[in-house]
Amino acid sequence: MQQRNDQWLWKRNNERVVLAIQMSNHSWASDTRDLSSQLTLKQMNLATIEQIHESKAGREPALSPGQLAYVINAVAFTCQSPSNFYGLNLIDALKHQLNGSRVPSGAFLNHYEYGLSVLALCNSNAHVQANYVDVLLRGMRSDYTHRFGSDEASMVISAVACLLQRDDRFMQKFDHNLPARIDHLLSHQESNGGFGNVHSTALAIQALSAVVDLKNSIRLILEYSRCSTAVAKAQQWLCGAQEEDGSYGSLYTTAEALPALTSGTYVHNPSHCHVVNEGAEQSNPYINYVWEFFQPSARYIEIRVQAVNGRTGSVLYNETLRDVRKDTPLVDIVQQISESDDMFVYETEETAWGNVITSMYGIAQDGHSYSYWTIKHGPPGSEKPAHVGQSIRY
Repeated sequence: MQQRNDQWLWKRNNERVVLAIQMSNHSWASDTRDLSSQLTLKQMNLATIEQIHESKAGREPALSPGQLAYVINAVAFTCQSPSNFYGLNLIDALKHQLNGSRVPSGAFLNHYEYGLSVLALCNSNAHVQANYVDVLLRGMRSDYTHRFGSDEASMVISAVACLLQRDDRFMQKFDHNLPARIDHLLSHQESNGGFGNVHSTALAIQALSAVVDLKNSIRLILEYSRCSTAVAKAQQWLCGAQEEDGSYGSLYTTAEALPALTSGTYVHNPSHCHVVNEGAEQSNPYINYVWEFFQPSARYIEIRVQAVNGRTGSVLYNETLRDVRKDTPLVDIVQQISESDDMFVYETEETAWGNVITSMYGIAQDGHSYSYWTIKHGPPGSEKPAHVGQSIRY
């Protein structure tokens, strides 16, 4: 904190420092005893907006996917909405970078940056497409090692832990993959408990702590003990690596180490945003206003989309879409899914009753066998067929 300037910011890496502080102390952003936290957040937001607009104008380089991911994580951890950040949709901007990207190539040099980007989507409760998860799965060599060592493995494990925390059905994809990644990461731990240097050790602690937090997963029960032991040894080494002034040299390295000392992780817990100022003797109108503004916008909802072959019962598509703007027509939602997921293929026909789906995943309707695609909508378990000519909005 002492390194903040007269603008209540740091010289650089503001989003990383804010993220580190919030990872270490979940109440920092809502602390009513000291307005400096709100002032720092406001300044960080303004600096981010200015940088984005300057890059659009060509006066500044565009944010890399990694930089944007750090911004989104900082915004999410401080209970703001990345999909409606002062009118900017940071989620769409990141997905634009992710779509069609291969690692290593283009915008992503390695799986560290890619894992950080998937982590940003997960922490924002945004839709994580199946192909993003597939890229994470392909991030290991055949011998279950990472090209760039422990740092890359740590960030990917953190991303996987977030996905599992949000929906344990992802375990079907990571059943064997995650334990192998943990094995690879632990192979880098030295006898003194460290992982080579302060930065790598801090990342490893955060990743392994995220696995320990997955206590609802029976399949990972064997991983908890060895991850907890490794974390304790690494934290002991990290404490001994501090310099006399309490730092770890550079601001960037200190920021990475700070949450590791408290077992903080890159996996955001949304419940930390629900209770604010509980038990305060008196309310502060400014703080209440700021925190209300930080809450995710009520103009966005969550819907579940399924495509099912009624003849065979096979599920062709099954995803939960988050941050869907209210009053969005179903036809627009289907089109957005198709644009972001190459596997989601459909055809429609304009009729007197509006757009009619005639084919999904190569399965066309057939009037001779009375096979048609039907749209059902409603609360889970109570879906009802749409009426002919009905306009469906969410």
